[in-house]
Amino acid sequence: MSLQWCGNVLRMVTPHMWACRTLIEQVDRAALGRVAHVTETNDAFKISLNEGQPLDDLELALLPILPVESVRVQKR
Repeated sequence: MSLQWCGNVLRMVTPHMWACRTLIEQVDRAALGRVAHVTETNDAFKISLNEGQPLDDLELALLPILPVESVRVQKR
């Protein structure tokens, strides 16, 4: 993860996480909002998977910032 292309990607997806503005600006906020609750505090974004939503849906919403899956997985 020390290569330059890795510097601007999300390294893992969990039901509750934090991301910086640089990462959030790369995703479709509407798509993310359909599967997770997103709140901002000082340019840090708390992302909480909505109850009943599968983690796969959150991964799809975050696809543009995932390092490997964005190449292999296609959106539904």
